Amino acid sequence: MSELKIYTSEGNRVYSDVRGSNDRISEFFFGGVRLYAEKKSRSEVELIVFFRASESEVSRAEQYYAVYQTDTHRDIFSQFTTKLKTKIEDEQKMSLQTTSEDVSVFNSLTRGQSTLQIPAEHEHIESLLREGKQLKFGVSSSTDAVKLVTKYLDNPSQRLAIADDINISELEDCDLLIEIGGYEKFTSIGSTEELLRKKSQKSIINIGSNSSKSKANKNANKLSQIAQFTKVFIAVFVLLVVFLVILGTLTDIMFIDAFDINNLIN
Repeated sequence: MSELKIYTSEGNRVYSDVRGSNDRISEFFFGGVRLYAEKKSRSEVELIVFFRASESEVSRAEQYYAVYQTDTHRDIFSQFTTKLKTKIEDEQKMSLQTTSEDVSVFNSLTRGQSTLQIPAEHEHIESLLREGKQLKFGVSSSTDAVKLVTKYLDNPSQRLAIADDINISELEDCDLLIEIGGYEKFTSIGSTEELLRKKSQKSIINIGSNSSKSKANKNANKLSQIAQFTKVFIAVFVLLVVFLVILGTLTDIMFIDAFDINNLIN
């Protein structure tokens, strides 16, 4: 099941028989929030996406937010864009505007879902998110921002957002905040850099500790092998000594018997 609601940038619901308002929408608008995603439960997800639409190709494009709720993560962006196009273009006979810079995130949703290739930090990011840390990143394009959301929406993030201003109060409960700007690459912002640095150091220490333990275990195994070999060697040596003693005794007895026989003959 899924549901799509449309609101003006002021937070008023439109294109529905049901009227209402959403104060969070207006706050999102003033903060330049382009996309907000929240996992309501194991399967239920809510998307809030900024877009523009006009009554005709030549008329002024108005600003809106779409609130989409669905009970599946699979192909969520493609499902959302399909339903939005049906609602706006087919039902309302309006045109979705795709040329403005502020709708670049919406445009990126229509290009298919893929994930951003993140280097070694990926494991640290997942670990910090599971610990409940709030992480902030800067990327160079809306495409990379959407890829980042795609990568962490399913697990382990609960709330994610792409915004011009990631420091507004309405986004304080987000796990992952993404800012699009003049970044050359995937960049940590604020305290996130320090969190990742500490996590990386801890990982190196753990690797070193595990390496030391492994080396110690190898040494212990070698010592155990040497001890076992020594025990076997001593056992063999003792048996050899016993054998030589017995052999020597038997030799002496045979020599004495032979000597006695010679004496008797003579």
